[in-house]
Amino acid sequence: MSEAAGMRIAVFTPLPCLDRYVSVSAQPCAGAKVLGRWAGEWCGGVAGNFAVAMAHLGASVHTFGWAGDDSSSRRCVAALAAANVNVDMISTRADVGVNRTVILVDPAGERSVIVFPADRPSLPDETWQSALARLRPNLCYFASWDAVAKELAPTVKAAGGLVATTLESTALETSSPEHVRLPSVDILFLSREAATLLGWSTSSPAAVPAGWRQGPPVVVVTLGSAGAWYHMPLEGQSTYAPVYHINPKDTTGAGDSFAAAFCFYWLHGERNEALLARANASGALAALALGPRSGLPTRHAIEDMVANQ
Repeated sequence: MSEAAGMRIAVFTPLPCLDRYVSVSAQPCAGAKVLGRWAGEWCGGVAGNFAVAMAHLGASVHTFGWAGDDSSSRRCVAALAAANVNVDMISTRADVGVNRTVILVDPAGERSVIVFPADRPSLPDETWQSALARLRPNLCYFASWDAVAKELAPTVKAAGGLVATTLESTALETSSPEHVRLPSVDILFLSREAATLLGWSTSSPAAVPAGWRQGPPVVVVTLGSAGAWYHMPLEGQSTYAPVYHINPKDTTGAGDSFAAAFCFYWLHGERNEALLARANASGALAALALGPRSGLPTRHAIEDMVANQ
């Protein structure tokens, strides 16, 4: 068994997600009409994309969450299994469905996303804690930090695993950022917008907001075309790396690919510019194909891109 195959990753996939794609001549503004054409429908979602990206890198990936017994839910679960993701911990319930999105992709590969969320339970399945304790994952990723994540994170920590999560700017806009407490999180991913709402200076990561020295040990901020940096508040260390210059076809899933590669290489002991270079390469490669998972790279592809820059 390879070193990567021995890496156990758990991913909380709250509900399956279907992405419906429309290619547009330009991103529409208020009152505008643009040309569009149907481009296809794929299984996606932040958590599902992260899980498949990790599997492409060679990790042993186990998802847990809910799925309905309808055809769309079964299709999404089957897509995870086909990507070598273990789905044994997904709980089937008749009262849940799928999240749906409509994604508008323009000729430059930029996209706008319209989300149609489905209702889901607010409490974890009673079997998940014991399953996570037995699995003893090296890392567990939660696509959002909610009540389920807060309840399950201590189980992951007690089993010796790291906890990674993403805080979306949309969630922060409806809560009080100064009240965000993340004592169980080891690696936190933020967009430029979310970082700004939390008081981080995206141009000066060493300027740690008040209280964050007791927060997550690793804070990662993605800046889109301006690159990415991560900061370790306890050590006072910051690392920045620029993006790879590509002609993107679709940036959907690129951030999920970046996060998966960052976690994967972090667990392998990579740090500083070498770590960010690989995460940036993973995101860039993912953006070269249409669809949220079509371009998710293998470890070999990432290493090849880094070596040839």
